[in-house]
Amino acid sequence: MSLNEKTKEEEKIEPKLGDEIPDNWLIQAQKEINSEFRTINLKFRGEQTELRIYHANPGVEGEASDAYSKSFSRLLQDPDILTRGQMEKLIKDRGIWGEKQEEEIEEIREDMKDIELKVATIRKTQRSTNEKIAHKKIEEYRNLWTKKREVILSLIREKNKFLFNTVEGRAEEEASKVKLSLCVKYPDGRRVWNSLQELNKEIDRSATAHLLYDASIYWAGLTQEIIDELPAKLFFGGEEELENLQES
Repeated sequence: MSLNEKTKEEEKIEPKLGDEIPDNWLIQAQKEINSEFRTINLKFRGEQTELRIYHANPGVEGEASDAYSKSFSRLLQDPDILTRGQMEKLIKDRGIWGEKQEEEIEEIREDMKDIELKVATIRKTQRSTNEKIAHKKIEEYRNLWTKKREVILSLIREKNKFLFNTVEGRAEEEASKVKLSLCVKYPDGRRVWNSLQELNKEIDRSATAHLLYDASIYWAGLTQEIIDELPAKLFFGGEEELENLQES
């Protein structure tokens, strides 16, 4: 095997909470972030399809910025649509979202950190002596950690549901749709949508919404693996991570 060839194990970059961390995980993630495009396989227009999401070049960014500005100015004239600041004040005044919910999220995050420390301790002190018991405990903690993470995501989604329906939120959606219409292509280079109007006709379909989500992650410089597994990568890698946790 040549130096450039990788084993299947080396290619794996999806460890779960408490698993051993492949040495090359961050390198793999960095390559994905810096790549020219990200490949997405999904059921699209009735069949399994491979699509590519490309980074937006300066020209595309310019068009998206123009779309945001025009949409922002138009929406600002509508008295029924609040700005983000106005919406935040409204949901706080009505008790929908405020310090109570922020404190709840912070408490859950502290619980998650505690779980992460316990798993890191198990990996350091018990796995070598009684691997079956250690594995069972790690699995229990993993499930608990995942449930707490889902609670946080649910709370954040509830808040974002209101913030999305604001002047800024709708303007950001228009800018993202411009980028999506220009940056999503088939492997042969053809654009999926020849115009923004074509995209708008499909924007409510789940596959298109999924593409918009994946594209937003990619353009932000993240991978789905990072979003799903980053806490596990940082806190469950071994002794160094355990020491960092104990010092924090």
